[in-house]
Amino acid sequence: MAEQRLLATLRYIVSGGYEELKFQTAITAQTLENIIVETCEALIHFLKGYIKTLIQSDVSYVNE
Repeated sequence: MAEQRLLATLRYIVSGGYEELKFQTAITAQTLENIIVETCEALIHFLKGYIKTLIQSDVSYVNE
């Protein structure tokens, strides 16, 4: 199950949308959204020492 969740999340990151993904995985968009959020939070938690996450001030700078 964890492998499927990670795969769905990585596919979402690559494609940027739920439409095609919900057909590929046979999972509803609402469930996919929950899976993707939870998986991204877990990735950030476990990779915290290896990656830099954006903070609000970084986002404001990127949008300018």
